[in-house]
Amino acid sequence: MSSGREIVAAAERGDLQAVRAMVSVDEIADAWWRYMLRVGTSAPEGWGFDPDDWASELWHEGAILRDEEFACDLLRALAERAPSGADMGYLGAGPIEDFATNEGRLRWVEAEAARSRNFRAALANIYYPRPSLSEEQNARLRRAAEVD
Repeated sequence: MSSGREIVAAAERGDLQAVRAMVSVDEIADAWWRYMLRVGTSAPEGWGFDPDDWASELWHEGAILRDEEFACDLLRALAERAPSGADMGYLGAGPIEDFATNEGRLRWVEAEAARSRNFRAALANIYYPRPSLSEEQNARLRRAAEVD
């Protein structure tokens, strides 16, 4: 696997094909969870202080959210690969919240929530209302977390 800095640099260039050639979404998800479980929301200013912080930084690159397929693959991997007992709020009030910004993405989130207990658990931690969604869409987002 390439270094975290090389992976982030490719994402900064918008070259997600290079990112996918260097690292799998499962490897990103695993590094993201290792980082979040070690550091959580008390991360130091800037990046480069933790060997896995690149995975969190990668999510914050605009290119990820502009590539629906990559973003969906990564969100699914983050939900599926969450370690037992992990605080799913990190995923919900972070990447999922960042992603759920329009009708198409909301439909995808609803479908994922219907099939994944971890995804629902993460979704239950989103801060409401999401300003990019209508009142009705926010209600749907809340309901998606309750499917069981």
